Amino acid sequence: RRPGWYHPRINAQRELGGLYYDYFYHRHNEFWKNTAITKLAALLGSSNMLTCGEDLGMIPACVPDVMAKMNILSLEVQRMPKNPDETFANPAWYPYNCVCTTSTHDMSPIRAWWEEDRALSQRFFNEMLGFSEEEVRNIIRDARVQRSGSIFLRGLGLQEDCLTASPFSCDAGHTASPGLALDVGRTALSGQSCR
Repeated sequence: RRPGWYHPRINAQRELGGLYYDYFYHRHNEFWKNTAITKLAALLGSSNMLTCGEDLGMIPACVPDVMAKMNILSLEVQRMPKNPDETFANPAWYPYNCVCTTSTHDMSPIRAWWEEDRALSQRFFNEMLGFSEEEVRNIIRDARVQRSGSIFLRGLGLQEDCLTASPFSCDAGHTASPGLALDVGRTALSGQSCR
C-alpha cells in the first residue's frame, strides 16, 4: 500500500462506468427499440385498455419514440419534473398524451409530502399556485374560522358567481382562465376562475 494512491479496483470502476453507460444507453439503443416494439405490440394487442408507461428517471433514448409509435401515454409527476432545471413541473406544459399525477408508488402521498417539508410545500404554494406566505396564512386562518366553501373561495380571491363547470365562461359571462379544482369540506367544486 502506498499513501495517496487509490486501489486499482477503484480506478477500474471509474473507467468501467463509462463503458457501462455506453453499453446500456447508447450501443444497444436500437436493440431495445426493436425488442420493445415487438413485445409491446403483443401486449397492447391483447387488451383494449389505455396504456401508460412509467417513463421516469434514467431511460434509454428510444423510449419516447417507442411510446409515441405505440400510442402509450407518458407519466408526468409534478413533484418529479423531467427537466432537471425545475423543482416542480407545470401541468400547463405537459404533452397531450400523458397521465399526470401528484405522486407515484415510489413517493410519499401528496398529503404526507405537504406536511413533511414545510419549506418545500411553501415554495410550491408560492411558485406554482402564485400565493404569498401572507395569503397562505390568511387562507388557512379563514378556513379554520369557518369551514364553508364561500370563505375558502374568497380566501383564494375567487367570487362564487365566477365558478362554473363550463370551460369557456363563468356564470357572470366573463371569459374563464385555466381550470381550478377545489375540495371544500365534503363537496368537490370544479370550475373555472375568471380571474
